[in-house]
Amino acid sequence: MGIGSLLVADATGRNRRLPGNMVVPVGLLRPILAELQQSGSSLKSHRPRLGLTSSDQGRHIQIARVSEVSPARLAGLEMGDMVLAVDGAKVITLEALYEKLWDRSAPDAEIQTHGAAARRRQHRCA
Repeated sequence: MGIGSLLVADATGRNRRLPGNMVVPVGLLRPILAELQQSGSSLKSHRPRLGLTSSDQGRHIQIARVSEVSPARLAGLEMGDMVLAVDGAKVITLEALYEKLWDRSAPDAEIQTHGAAARRRQHRCA
């Protein structure tokens, strides 16, 4: 049994555009439930965030929404932009994007994203 946490466009990971839901097993929630209820987060889960919603478009990641107050907004990322790389490493799936983001020693570490839009630009998010 688990709790749905993230909708994905390709649940198979094979570029088949088969939607699905990532699920967190209940057993992983029990040890941190009190902490989540008290503070809204867990010390173990402090990870970098860009402040955007993105979707896997089959070989590239497209930004669906950018939060008003966020590192992504400050860096100039916009809805419709495509994220092509993080810190020089190509990302073509949501899994790869999050693995690259979460591969940090601190949640406020600066990252560099490379993207494509109507005009080409580079972004630095902290």
